[in-house]
Amino acid sequence: VWKSKKNMPTLFLYVFGGVFSVQYFYYVAIQLSNSATATILQYTAPVFIMLYLLIFQRQVPKPKSVLFVILAMIGVFLLITDGNIKHLSISPLALVTGLIAAVAVVIYSIIPRPLLDKYGALNMTGWGMMLAGIACNIFYPVWRIDFRIEPLSIFYVLTISIVGTALAYLLLLRAFQLISPLVVSVATAT
Repeated sequence: VWKSKKNMPTLFLYVFGGVFSVQYFYYVAIQLSNSATATILQYTAPVFIMLYLLIFQRQVPKPKSVLFVILAMIGVFLLITDGNIKHLSISPLALVTGLIAAVAVVIYSIIPRPLLDKYGALNMTGWGMMLAGIACNIFYPVWRIDFRIEPLSIFYVLTISIVGTALAYLLLLRAFQLISPLVVSVATAT
């Protein structure tokens, strides 16, 4: 992927606009609200994917897809307002960071497609995770550990890092190679 300078804009948008941003803004949304709210906001990504496909790819969504998106948006509306239009039950900043995480899902779902086809999901996952991890060290350096290091904590960190993040992300990128990003994003939300 590094051999051609033409790959760099796509690679860096995928890494920093997608992989890094989805993790960073998702965790900020959790801090500002809670994990359930942040997750629901992040899973509004199918709405943005459908809009992207409609506007930039000229792909008209199927009526069933539109119905699912409308139902999802009604659910998000009820979540963030408690059913009262005049009141947000979460802070505006939590809403914005959760929606930025959703847009980041769109970026890592659609942007790397040409690189995935050329270099494969394993290469793109590896480079994406490594570069995003280096960027994370700007905000929270790896040497600034605020928990006790013991065998169980090492096990937890490795399990979350390898199984819950790297392997899951590898499988997700592989799915993007095989089927539509809209189908994948809706399937991950269920």
